[in-house]
Amino acid sequence: MTTLHIDKEESDIFLLNRKKRESESELEKLHKETIPDIPLSKALHLLANVHGKVFDKAISTIRQSSPLELSVKVGESPTIKALLSIERYLETNKFKHVYEPLKEKFLKRSHQHESSMRIIGYFLLYSTKHQSTAREFIYQELLNDNKRDQLAAVILLQFLYAKYIIKEDHADFVYTLVSLFVQVTEKHSASPTLLSCSAYELSLNCCWYTYDRLRRPRAKEDKAIVEVESLNVDQQLDDMLCQTKKLIDILQRWHTMKDEAGTIAYQEISGLVASLKSHSVNSTITLEFIATYLVPRLVLHEKPLSQKRQRSILSYKVIK
Repeated sequence: MTTLHIDKEESDIFLLNRKKRESESELEKLHKETIPDIPLSKALHLLANVHGKVFDKAISTIRQSSPLELSVKVGESPTIKALLSIERYLETNKFKHVYEPLKEKFLKRSHQHESSMRIIGYFLLYSTKHQSTAREFIYQELLNDNKRDQLAAVILLQFLYAKYIIKEDHADFVYTLVSLFVQVTEKHSASPTLLSCSAYELSLNCCWYTYDRLRRPRAKEDKAIVEVESLNVDQQLDDMLCQTKKLIDILQRWHTMKDEAGTIAYQEISGLVASLKSHSVNSTITLEFIATYLVPRLVLHEKPLSQKRQRSILSYKVIK
């Protein structure tokens, strides 16, 4: 029988690791014990009436604090207490129970319109425990045949894009959303409705955002890994250009033009997008220009562009 000999140094390492695991387990237990279970309805009501700056500060505190630090801060902030209570609720209950009571507030644009979307935004963008569950739920809402469900999801993501996503790096998440946004736009592209136009504009913005973020240099890693990632990034960049082309074609169908000049203009734009294969900085600027100005609320407007708008477009720095 073989005897396994462990020297004193190895024994000390095993002992330290065991104590570390026990310490972490005790901290986690303490963390859970210090978070009171506020009923879901009460937690949602509290968060729906919190000022945006207070809510954002609570998110920042949660993200930057250790479990031990949170066990102290939870007693100082009702906002943190409510968010963590919902996190605990979701350990044994469906995300739908959190989302559905807030969805109507997205659509009705009540005084709790933005605060309700911030709550869902926390789980989509920042929750370490329930982010994947929240994202999968939103994917299904966008794939749903119910227009009202789709519109609520689009309105929510429009808000999150403008308030949080555009300022941070969520490229991986946004990339998974683009094809769904384009799918919603295509499905309802028979005419320019609130849903189809909102999905179109969000799709176009997300195409530019993803393209821009993917092009940015990342920290140096293993050469083999970098080569594989580079190949994947190139495919994703091409995909964003392909999705942009689909959107331009949809806008052209919506646009009733009185002469051939408009048709030629769309052909020029489509040709420009098709030529953006070098993935240079100029490509990003061009896509930003398209996302800024080639939108239904500007293009489909019957009144001619004001002189101020014309000067703004002409002064935009697009390098071909």
